[in-house]
Amino acid sequence: MKTKTKIFKGLTFDILVEEAEATDGQGGRLWYLARIYVRERGTSERHLVQKSRLPGTADKLAAEIRQHGIRVFDSYKSTRPTAATEAARPAPATRPGLPQQRQPVASRRAPAP
Repeated sequence: MKTKTKIFKGLTFDILVEEAEATDGQGGRLWYLARIYVRERGTSERHLVQKSRLPGTADKLAAEIRQHGIRVFDSYKSTRPTAATEAARPAPATRPGLPQQRQPVASRRAPAP
């Protein structure tokens, strides 16, 4: 098994591409996996953004960076909410996923107790 790591440096975060592949004795590819991570500058914490089994994912990303420059990084920004955005978000009024309870209605046929 062979593993390669490529690091693309941005202004506020880096993009890490880890490629792993295994080959048989004759050089044929058995499997390939590429994982793309976003790492904030100054931390070692990284967030998985994308996984791919298509060979050449890192080369494709490098070509996009050469062609479009820093704008490529905008599509890989982490969309995870931060503590500040979670605190600013209002609490939901209802709990989604739970069935609504029906209120009892007085029937005309039977007298109310």
